[in-house]
Amino acid sequence: MGVDGYEKSVKRMHDLKCKVIKAVKSDQIPGLRLLCEPDLAVIPLASDEFDIYCLATLLERKGWNMFTAQSPPCMSLCFGQQHCAPKVIDQWLADVKECVEHLRAHPETKPEGDSAVYGAAGSIPANILEKVMRSYVDVKMSVKPKQEQ
Repeated sequence: MGVDGYEKSVKRMHDLKCKVIKAVKSDQIPGLRLLCEPDLAVIPLASDEFDIYCLATLLERKGWNMFTAQSPPCMSLCFGQQHCAPKVIDQWLADVKECVEHLRAHPETKPEGDSAVYGAAGSIPANILEKVMRSYVDVKMSVKPKQEQ
């Protein structure tokens, strides 16, 4: 890759970050906001209008892997070199917009999967939370036997 390749890669990722920030700040995706001004290739997003964990769920259904967090509830777009392919971020932005429109039309949507687990963890008392999360991680990380075909 060399220094030139590294510099080109960093510039492409910086440009992607700026594109996402511009889309969020320009209100192309109503109801979505930056949680903070990002410096790196992690863009934390939040909403005061819809459940951010529901948005993460819908994006996961479309094949995107969203990182969720709590206190405050948010999801982050974590991107790297693999996102620099033409149209990847454009497709992500289009999918986010479509999912937000769905959530606004269907506020009864509930989070599912990892997003639901992580979001619900915020309501579990601390003395129980560690055991619950350890059990959840054990289930997620267990190796499943190969199925006969």
